[in-house]
Amino acid sequence: MTSKNQFENQLRESLQYGFINHKQYQDKLYSPKIVLNKRETGENVLTEIQEQLETCHTFTFNVAFITEDGIAMLKTQLADLSRKDVSRLMCWDSDGTSTMFGYSLNKQTVPIFVNYYKTDKTNAEIQYEDEFINQSILKWFTTSRRTLQSKTERKIIEHQEQGIDLHLFIKKSDLDDPDHYYLG
Repeated sequence: MTSKNQFENQLRESLQYGFINHKQYQDKLYSPKIVLNKRETGENVLTEIQEQLETCHTFTFNVAFITEDGIAMLKTQLADLSRKDVSRLMCWDSDGTSTMFGYSLNKQTVPIFVNYYKTDKTNAEIQYEDEFINQSILKWFTTSRRTLQSKTERKIIEHQEQGIDLHLFIKKSDLDDPDHYYLG
């Protein structure tokens, strides 16, 4: 099977299951490219891409993902999202649900999951006192047995310098369904 056929088969699978193995194509033709509009010149690159896609018979997964179902969707509407949905929308290679508890670092992204109201049934070890101080400040606690000097926590603290994107997902309480709302 040729590399192109392998990619097309993997593309079909990813559209069905939501994950694609980026490692295989990391340094090849299919690696993601940054697309930017040039505001100073008025050039609208996305319109040009749309015109090219209309005349092209094939296109890469990442373009379809961003325009159809990706992070762009998250920024335009609140949605009930499972942790599996978040793994898929963050372009992770696989479902990170089993290792994604309060937060998880993968591919320069950190989704942070907060259960805002804890019930009496919540394990005392995870009764974090997360709270909104105001509309733009959240007092948030790391997972238990971690410190501000732990590797992942240092990266979260230094996320801007390290080019790491933080994404906040909240659900009202432990009693709610397992889905979270994306807040930004």
